[in-house]
Amino acid sequence: MRKEYCDSPDHPHQDIVRFEFTGFKPNALLDPHGFVSASPTGKRPFEGKVRGIRNNIKESHDVIDLTKSDFVSLLSGEDDDFDCVDIYKQPALNHPLLKDHEIQLFPNFSKNPIASSESSKGESTHKVYIHSKGCPSGMVPIERTKAKYGHQISQQFPRLHFATLNTKPNTAVHGARATMNTWNPSVTSGQFSMGVIRIQSGPPAQLNIIQAGWAVHSDLYGDHKTHFTIRWTVDGFKRTGCYNARCPGFVQVHPTVRPGLPFAGTSVFGAEQHIIDVQIIQDRSGNWWLISEGNIYVGYWPNKIFTHLAQGVSEISFGGMTASSPGGQSPPMGAGTLPSANYKKTGFFEDIKIAGSNGLVDLSNYKTYIFVSDNSCYNIIDFGNQHKDLGNTFAYGGHGGFKCL
Repeated sequence: MRKEYCDSPDHPHQDIVRFEFTGFKPNALLDPHGFVSASPTGKRPFEGKVRGIRNNIKESHDVIDLTKSDFVSLLSGEDDDFDCVDIYKQPALNHPLLKDHEIQLFPNFSKNPIASSESSKGESTHKVYIHSKGCPSGMVPIERTKAKYGHQISQQFPRLHFATLNTKPNTAVHGARATMNTWNPSVTSGQFSMGVIRIQSGPPAQLNIIQAGWAVHSDLYGDHKTHFTIRWTVDGFKRTGCYNARCPGFVQVHPTVRPGLPFAGTSVFGAEQHIIDVQIIQDRSGNWWLISEGNIYVGYWPNKIFTHLAQGVSEISFGGMTASSPGGQSPPMGAGTLPSANYKKTGFFEDIKIAGSNGLVDLSNYKTYIFVSDNSCYNIIDFGNQHKDLGNTFAYGGHGGFKCL
């Protein structure tokens, strides 16, 4: 395990990339998120003003060339691989601990940890009207299972690789959020590649885990697309838990955006970048909510199904995760290259926050460490807190191959 830094960031040419995500009902409005490159010249990638948003940044030789503007990236609704199910008859309620569960349609937070300040930053906003397929009132979309298996236990993928930035144990934590760019790395049967937020608590034999982000997993989905993906367990994936809604547990409430949904597009190496905002937050009821793009309440994991997460999180991880094929070949992670400061050519996480007792705060308020399972194949560059729109930022990824340990 080691931490490396880039001394000479590669500065891409300045341009503005617009990208869209069609994820729910036509009358919905979303606050904007997006990225543009900064100044293509000079030693400091954030020097100067980019569309009126920033004029300065923390002095550092470890600065990623990445700034926010007024553009949006969202999920696709262009798929038919789901059934509309009565919200009160969905598979989640077949869990033995949820027989008498009363469905909660919205989270209840003592303080609003998901409030977006995008519209107050002085830059004109670009609001997007969303239109796509979904379910009628009173029904929710449930993924159809076409894959080889629904449950995903750890023994099925013993050759896992990680490149993650992690918090040190803290029982006062109640979730996290981050923005990440999405990619479509090449995988074969027996492999997967993901970019995720992962929260966990408990001893190894009783490890409670919730994970959410993007994944390319041909065995799971029967295709090579990049999908909005979640999974959970209460025993470290030994006997419990699954992906998405493929076993009882996750309660779907949104009529369109759902786990398993394919992305409309993914980032292009050296060109446009597609992003998604992911939040896993515990509300006052103790339920763990999956929230996307700031105000899309996808659904939640009821606190009753957990043994240790019901009390809060002991550790949070952000970054990449892959599984090697039976022949020993590891797939690419993130952009498929080792991380760099050029945001168009690397996997990245930005604006990383932790949900504490006073709402969302910057990751820099917590002690962290980097874990890289094999830095000859994958790695991380931690840029720290870049403040303002970027917040805590890091780049990650790698090429994979046959030599990964």
